Amino acid sequence: LLSFRGSELARVRRCRQCGGYFLAARISAAFCDGRCRANFHYAERTVEKRLSGRLERDMPQYVD
Repeated sequence: LLSFRGSELARVRRCRQCGGYFLAARISAAFCDGRCRANFHYAERTVEKRLSGRLERDMPQYVD
């Protein structure tokens, strides 16, 4: 994990999905690979869909 080369140490990141450490190729890298990125975004979409459906269903219906 630790490196004596300053540039490599700054690029070591922790994956937002699996928690593993990786050497980032970009400054904004948040995932170790494409599979973790896809799984993270799929899980986020699934939660949002469940919440939006639940919230719409639970909203009171007003009739004029």
